Amino acid sequence: MAHRLGKQLDIPSRISPYISLDLVDYVKNRDTVFIIDSFKDPDYLLGGIKLFQLSDLESRQNPSYSHGVTIPIIFNVAEKLHHRVSENIVIFGVNVSDNQTFSEDFSEKIQEIIDEIYKNLEIKIKKYVGGTQ
Repeated sequence: MAHRLGKQLDIPSRISPYISLDLVDYVKNRDTVFIIDSFKDPDYLLGGIKLFQLSDLESRQNPSYSHGVTIPIIFNVAEKLHHRVSENIVIFGVNVSDNQTFSEDFSEKIQEIIDEIYKNLEIKIKKYVGGTQ
């Protein structure tokens, strides 16, 4: 999704199948950082897009993943290394039925609505890029 949206909107994109500290170099000195990830909520519309804050992700830290690197940790590390980190961090979550199985392909259910998801994300990102938050 990030690659396609980056091309459509002419903004740089980085695709990472996992969160790691090498993202520090990518997020430093950026005016705005968009993050697109999945989340799973059976009570939310499949393919629905939800806006998250960094603080939302800190509270969602999985205790069994205590030695892993999370998105909030990456931004904290970048700040501690004295990199200018964007104050405008926009995190879009796309609701999926399974966010534990990793694949380069979308699930069959998401494939059916993928164009609608792209369109909705594009509209939301354009609001930030165009300055009308």
